[in-house]
Amino acid sequence: MDDWPPFLIPRRHRRLPLRDRKPTRLPLPMGGSRPVSGKNLQAGPAFTKDSAGVWQSNRTNVTLRNTVTDADGDAANLSFQVYTTDASGNPKTQIQLTNPDTGKPAAYGMVVADFVASGGTANVTIRYEDLKPNTTYAFRTSAYDGALYETQWSSWAKFHTRGRAVDIKLPEPNKNAPAVNQDDFQEPQKIPQPTMTSVPPAQPPTGLSPQSDWDCGDINPKTGIQPCSRIVPGVSKSARQPLAERARSGLPHLVDWCEKYSSHIKRYGACIAGFTYEYKGVVVKDGKPTGEILNASWAVGQEIKLSGNSGTFTQQLILVPVEVDPKFVSVTLDVQFDCLTADKCSNGPQTWDGALEWTGADPISHNAIGKINHTWTPADSDDLLDLSTTITAYSPVANASATRWQSGSAQIRCDTIASTTPGCAFYKYIPTWVMNFAKTPPAVAHAWLIQSKLPNHPGSKTAKRPMFFLPAEDKNAPPAATLTTTAR
Repeated sequence: MDDWPPFLIPRRHRRLPLRDRKPTRLPLPMGGSRPVSGKNLQAGPAFTKDSAGVWQSNRTNVTLRNTVTDADGDAANLSFQVYTTDASGNPKTQIQLTNPDTGKPAAYGMVVADFVASGGTANVTIRYEDLKPNTTYAFRTSAYDGALYETQWSSWAKFHTRGRAVDIKLPEPNKNAPAVNQDDFQEPQKIPQPTMTSVPPAQPPTGLSPQSDWDCGDINPKTGIQPCSRIVPGVSKSARQPLAERARSGLPHLVDWCEKYSSHIKRYGACIAGFTYEYKGVVVKDGKPTGEILNASWAVGQEIKLSGNSGTFTQQLILVPVEVDPKFVSVTLDVQFDCLTADKCSNGPQTWDGALEWTGADPISHNAIGKINHTWTPADSDDLLDLSTTITAYSPVANASATRWQSGSAQIRCDTIASTTPGCAFYKYIPTWVMNFAKTPPAVAHAWLIQSKLPNHPGSKTAKRPMFFLPAEDKNAPPAATLTTTAR
């Protein structure tokens, strides 16, 4: 057979003993050298050996590989035989392997690799159930270049399959088991603190670089004081204790879990807190700062509450004074809540509990709590909304200075995709969905197995691979290839 002309060689190449080989259209080589199996036989994953030189595989669908060379530079493939081993570790009985292409028993029990370039590595993966767990096997290879066969088998290499089998025992389903309260498993997700944006017209701070994080106004010509304002993460150490005491006195919360968290979101609630609004007066004389500075500051707590079945949502702002310099005489704050996409969102009237004026004589006499409703005005079936807050501070001795902030991580999505009733959610929040093991143990076990063993680990929090909501029914039919996320 080795001397047959190319046109007489069958498409499924064979020799005695017959061996199952994959069809190929590779041109037959003109050289006369036989291909040779390499000495780099390996089994895995993870392709590691134990101290006795036996390859250790962490699964039963083992991948076997070896190099193959041809002196004429022809492409070649390898046939793989697998044997059981006896008590001494010697090859004993050949294993009938499965053809991975057809799922049927491979001819003569051997699996054939694809052709590779001379010097390359040929490999095959043994199908599930062909091999047993916790068992030692031996394998060897034989090469073929499309015309000539290797006359001898390679040396033997041994491998051991993993020593565990999955044995899952499940309880009987309890049809009367109570439904799982998904809200009990939703934990707030931390988001970055809000970012500050300058509010024009803004003057450079006197004595500081224009890139300073302060927004400053014009110098008061009568007092020589330049007003500046900003927001900063956190509050001063000296203010934390009195703030904690005042918080325990019963500040009202729009979102109940905000009492324990700073800047976090859940699906329908957001806390943008744990930062400070500062207003200072820089005393200037002859165009230069004298070094005297008047300080005032407020701890800020911002909360937003959405609804899955309403396009109207509520925002609350808590201002807790930390200090107000008596030299200011008093400081008044003007607060504006805005939808940055005005064509998609309308603002209702503000209501305040507590005056927005603090006097130097009694600087921390009261808190101020404001509320406002916003309503989504749909421009499409789904819209993204950005909220911002602007505070302008002024006093009898200092002009106004304004600072605006917003949180991009608390962007809101409103839609009418899942229902004709509008609803809104913080779409960047990744919720946790818990299955009812008591009611459907087989389904939960199956989901766990898929999540653990598939390489994309669908829905795994540890692997950071969230699942997605199904799209609308008319979009969830072939040939739909992607999934879209609805707000609710």
